[in-house]
Amino acid sequence: MVQVILWSAKNESEQPGVLNDAVAGELESPVQVCTEQEALGLLRESPAGGHETLVFIERSLPLSLGDITEIEKQAKAFSGDYATISIGDLFSPEVDSATLVQSLSPSQSWNTGIVFVREKTAELMEEEKSLPLALLKVAVHLLGENREISWNIAHIELGKDNGEHGSIETRLSPQENGELLQFALASINIEELFPNHPWETFESESAAACYHTLAGRFIAFGALDKAQECLLYGDRLEDSPRSLALRGLIALRQGETLAAVANMVSSLQEYEKRKTQDEKHYLNFQPENLEVINSNLQDGLSALNKRENDRAVECFTDAVFQFDTFYKECGLVQ
Repeated sequence: MVQVILWSAKNESEQPGVLNDAVAGELESPVQVCTEQEALGLLRESPAGGHETLVFIERSLPLSLGDITEIEKQAKAFSGDYATISIGDLFSPEVDSATLVQSLSPSQSWNTGIVFVREKTAELMEEEKSLPLALLKVAVHLLGENREISWNIAHIELGKDNGEHGSIETRLSPQENGELLQFALASINIEELFPNHPWETFESESAAACYHTLAGRFIAFGALDKAQECLLYGDRLEDSPRSLALRGLIALRQGETLAAVANMVSSLQEYEKRKTQDEKHYLNFQPENLEVINSNLQDGLSALNKRENDRAVECFTDAVFQFDTFYKECGLVQ
């Protein structure tokens, strides 16, 4: 059984175009026209154990009646747990557990305009204020359950007959990205989020490296408390120059310049020790341009002597970023 939910972030009961109450008379499946908050209620309150496919369609999409009936047809044939339909030039990134963390970014476009969710999985969601974020959380939960997700199961072209295309992409705010990352940590084993580490031979260092990546991501999203939690876990497993530098970046964002300087200097000292291959570690750090790093170090020390703390931390941070590309890969800026 299929239920079509035409939702809008606006409160108006009607919007221009095809996606309004008139559609209900053209489809075989029951149709509910509602606000975003009402749609969230339908996602949360679906009874357990059902076999209904909920089809969430954003009402602002420039779809024709033929598009709507094709979506209904696809939904009736759908037997998986979650699916999206691509629209125009907007496709959902086909993420899995191993690529999810690196896909989370404020610049990443997600397609939540047309989503199929099986009723038996909808009950898993907690209360949310944003339907697009709630739908992405359902997908993340299902990844953790190794359930069937069909990204871009079908495609709808947007031609001239569809009218104004408008904005049909979802871009999560930094705060929402941080929230989705936290949800992923609660839903998916860390080994599945980061399968490319040598877990069998360097289990503790691999786990610490993962927590450093997570901390870097949380800092980039402004979730400093979550970043600090990750660093606490990582520090129990390994002493790392990355942990020191990340603590320095947190201090910078909290306006604690001297603490940032101390952490960056300590980090650079640890990086120096890890330049050579070591049997105890699989990660070693070999910067491409030591001359630039040494120049930043000298400039930083000179600035400290002049009590130019802001200039000093800028130089030391630049040296750290030159030593290890990890920080830029986490989406961090100096």
